[in-house]
Amino acid sequence: LQARTTDRWPDGSARWALLDWIAEAGKAPYRLAVGEALPAEGPTVIGEHQEDRTAVSTGTSRMELSSAGAFHLRSGGATAGFQLTDADGATGSLIVARSALEEAGPVRVCLHLRGRVGDSDGVFPHQIEFESRLHFFAGSGAVRVEFTIRNPRRAAHPGGLWDLGDCGSAHLAGVAFTLKPPAFDTGVRCSPELGAPAEAFSTPFELYQDSSGG
Repeated sequence: LQARTTDRWPDGSARWALLDWIAEAGKAPYRLAVGEALPAEGPTVIGEHQEDRTAVSTGTSRMELSSAGAFHLRSGGATAGFQLTDADGATGSLIVARSALEEAGPVRVCLHLRGRVGDSDGVFPHQIEFESRLHFFAGSGAVRVEFTIRNPRRAAHPGGLWDLGDCGSAHLAGVAFTLKPPAFDTGVRCSPELGAPAEAFSTPFELYQDSSGG
């Protein structure tokens, strides 16, 4: 069990707590009891955070990613990253400005990244910021990625209208998460909808989601 108090009562006792544990099929229901912490059993996740690089070992895999400069995630010969393309074909990737280990327990490690979008020279036609959280779990090679892009320029709303495309807008043609597997990998398994079983696909493979408004 990994536990962290997120809010306290005036007397200092825990009001809210965030609990992480590895739930196993057929073992529910689980019961929470107050007591002495038990020693960890099985694999644990370990995060090593440095100024320009973060390494995470989950017990089954080791992943490295840049915690400053251009964002790249590497694991066992595989690489992953984000790419943004605007309406004129200009491309940009993530430039990490700040990073921190938000959670660093034996069950889950969370790396919090913030920065902006830029090309190889650090520029991009639009002022786009990003925020991302990457979650790593003990005994698993899975990574949960939370990703938000933000346009810090306020919309003008001329005449009180909220139409797309005013002077504060940024027209993006696409935001892509690209995963390059090792050369010996020949396929992928994907669940294209929530709750759908994973299906086998040959590579190259693309999962496309259209945006609203066009």
